[in-house]
Formats: sequence, structure tokens, C-alpha cells
Amino acid sequence: MRVKMLKTRNYTPPEDRRITVNYRAGEEHTVKREWGAAMVADGDAEEAEAPARDPLDHDGDGVKGGVRKPRAPAKPEA
Repeated sequence: MRVKMLKTRNYTPPEDRRITVNYRAGEEHTVKREWGAAMVADGDAEEAEAPARDPLDHDGDGVKGGVRKPRAPAKPEA
């Protein structure tokens, strides 16, 4: 679930009390659906649209396919 924070909030998930996550007002985050629903119900966040992405862009560089930039050639050893 994608949420946009309306207020700054520290969130401790009920399933693991050892974790505390700080969400700042104005930021967008992808969170577990249960976390997001709890924050929306409390009025601390609103559900946001997920950013559009091309399903064929596997590495997120804006080009279809999963090929990354080629590496620089290795330097010859002296």
C-alpha cells in the first residue's frame, strides 16, 4: 500500500515491538497494508497512487529490459 504522510509519526507495528519507524509529514512510502490502514484510520496518512512504471523496465533505469550500463574496461596491470 502506498501512503502519503499528513503528520510526522513514529509507528511501532504490533507484530514486532522492537521496531519503530519514523515517517515524516509530506513523504510517500510503500508500507504493509495493515500498517497503512492503521495510519489512514488514525488520520496520519492518506492512501496515494503508486507511481506508474513500465512492466518491462526490470532495473528501473527508464529503458526496457534489464541491461545495466556496461562496466568500464579493466585497467591493464603494470
